[in-house]
Amino acid sequence: ILFSLFIFQILSAQNSFKAIIKGNGDRELLAGASAHLAGTQIGAIADSNGIILMKNIPNGEQTIEFSMVGYFKKKLKVNFPQPANSLPRIIELETQLEEMEDVTVTTTRNYQKAEYLPTSVEVIAEDEVEERSHDKPSDISHVLREQPGIQVQRTSATGGTMSIRLQGLSGRYVQTLKDGFPLFGGFANVIGITQIPPLDIKQVEIIKGPSSTLYGGDAISGVINLISKTPTEKPVYDLLFNGESANAYDAGVYASQKIKWFAFSLMGAYRYQFPKDWNGDHFTETPKLQRYSLSPQLFFDLSKRAKLNVGTNYTYENRLGGTLEYIRGE
Repeated sequence: ILFSLFIFQILSAQNSFKAIIKGNGDRELLAGASAHLAGTQIGAIADSNGIILMKNIPNGEQTIEFSMVGYFKKKLKVNFPQPANSLPRIIELETQLEEMEDVTVTTTRNYQKAEYLPTSVEVIAEDEVEERSHDKPSDISHVLREQPGIQVQRTSATGGTMSIRLQGLSGRYVQTLKDGFPLFGGFANVIGITQIPPLDIKQVEIIKGPSSTLYGGDAISGVINLISKTPTEKPVYDLLFNGESANAYDAGVYASQKIKWFAFSLMGAYRYQFPKDWNGDHFTETPKLQRYSLSPQLFFDLSKRAKLNVGTNYTYENRLGGTLEYIRGE
């Protein structure tokens, strides 16, 4: 009789537990997830269907811990024995991974494979463009000035014009592009960097070395390609007002939106700068300046493989430096 009671007590203590392990977001079956009975050596691994079966579990309240690489651990308290016809438990584990934002990769010029084009391209991302332009929101000079390997050189002390030097060569060997198209032609080294507002610039691509010669004789030392912002379905409206201690003021607006197969963007900027003689020699270190910039663009999705982009850039500038008496008409 004692032997029979002993066998009955052992059998009654050998409970089993069955569960299905899933991810809480996509509810994917987690094959390879593990379960462990706290305080014991009892455990199990989920099969290809996410099913875990644990055996030899003692009577009473037990704590089962579920875990999986890339997911947070989860504890569950279960009373044993359970009803004979109980269904498998559904266990959902919360993922530790954060969903990344959309990453857009753009390229220009041609459609060759990357392995056939060993071109080194430096990219100034949108966040950096916005951060650097806070110091000088009227033009892109400060966006490029902080980039390693780029020298921004003043070409006129009284006129306040600047040029870009790459690889130690003169500014006339640097080609300035916007969305792959040349800006200002052969005059990009004289006028350009101080005439381009960064309000509609998404990123800047810089090509140095022999690969830049593919863009012509004006690009022997390098190419600076300005990439415009692309309209999205969410409308974007940016307003800019800026005042400087050098008696210079800026105002600008940028608007863009995509409506089904049609999209538009519009950038307008205005700058007025008073002449300034900082050292008292009657010659301007900061010239008198008045500039208007307008850049409208239209985008058409003709088909899955065909897109049309129509745009223009218009800039009017009156820049006058020299003696203060002449500027004042005296």
